[in-house]
Amino acid sequence: MTPERQRELLELIEIRPWYCGIELALIGHAVAAAVWLTVFLISWRDLKWNPGKASSVYLLGICFLLYVMYQIRRLVLIPLGTQRREQRAAQGFRSAVMATETVTVEKIEAEVVSVSHDEGTIYLFATGPKQCFWFEPTKQPSKDWPNSSFEIVRLPAWRDDLGPFCRGKKLQPRASLEFREVFGENFDGETIPEDGVIESSLDEFLAMARFRV
Repeated sequence: MTPERQRELLELIEIRPWYCGIELALIGHAVAAAVWLTVFLISWRDLKWNPGKASSVYLLGICFLLYVMYQIRRLVLIPLGTQRREQRAAQGFRSAVMATETVTVEKIEAEVVSVSHDEGTIYLFATGPKQCFWFEPTKQPSKDWPNSSFEIVRLPAWRDDLGPFCRGKKLQPRASLEFREVFGENFDGETIPEDGVIESSLDEFLAMARFRV
């Protein structure tokens, strides 16, 4: 693997701070907790003169503790746990890249048809007279996707395809289809080869898929 390729792959690692995206929620709940605590302390001080309100003050204190515990779990502990899992995955990916000497690169230059479904979009590329390529990005691609020329990298020690790395110009799909319209409700994804290469032209594959529906 060339140093340039290695650097390009390592740049895929992106770990956001645990608080990213919830800054306003953290500030808002911190202010609410401060106000609640102030009210509780004032009420606690007033027990000297109004001991009959003790039950209300205790209830206020219990509610405050439950509120703080819930928000700490939701806004701090859960995001920190997610970040730790991301860090472990990133370390595994970094180790896989650093330990790899050779990589498999699929370079695609072709027209494309997009097929949308509930969880994302599948791209079918016409890669030859009797061949097409099935690809579904695992992450949000760049703004230049789909592209007239791109590469997908496969590492022996990593389960997911890496990329796409776009080299050409943004490509307008020849057609944008709905998954149910093409494949129906009972499509078996296991019938697609693991490497995504389908030994059939794009038009033939789509026609056969519609025929099976």
